[in-house]
Amino acid sequence: MTRAYRIAMHSQTQRPSFLDDQEIARTARAVLAGTMLSAQDEEFARPRLYVSGPYQGRYVRGELHHLRQYSVTDSGEVLPPPVLMGRVFDVSTDDQGRKTETELTGEGLDLLCLTEAYTIAEDGTVTSASSSLRDVLTSPVYREVLGGQTRFFFHFPNLFFKKDGFYCLKHSIFEQSSLPENPAGGQYVVQAKCAGRPLHVALQRRG
Repeated sequence: MTRAYRIAMHSQTQRPSFLDDQEIARTARAVLAGTMLSAQDEEFARPRLYVSGPYQGRYVRGELHHLRQYSVTDSGEVLPPPVLMGRVFDVSTDDQGRKTETELTGEGLDLLCLTEAYTIAEDGTVTSASSSLRDVLTSPVYREVLGGQTRFFFHFPNLFFKKDGFYCLKHSIFEQSSLPENPAGGQYVVQAKCAGRPLHVALQRRG
């Protein structure tokens, strides 16, 4: 029997309440404490100067962290649904070259998270395999207060694979109205990117 996974909903706003889940809340606090961090894609980890949007005139970097582990059922569904927390930092440098980071938590940030599938070959090579998912899925940002500050959460229910194989899911966050200096084909709009653990997909054939 497949276990049902549900995120509690705020009764008045009908939006997810992630911190009511003990595992998610515990992992989120560990992320803030620096004791449980997801590996970040180095290509997108460095600060970038932005020339438009809420980030204009700032050097900004981001982080994205998985808040619980998941696996794939024989129907192809990813359970429990992935939940991630994003963090965005304003990076400034003083006259002596010392860097200071200030976390940005403002309501004006129009963040979006994208999930993509990648195949893992026997030699460990990872290649894009977006057609292996039923849809290319995105999550809007959900805001909740943790540790005295607003935090950014993303949620991916109803995520299904449609092909057998070995995969990993990669997630990226974007501030949709901010453009960095000298973007290369638009790819540097990404503030952060991280990958989940390897997944084995073996769909049950019916009939």
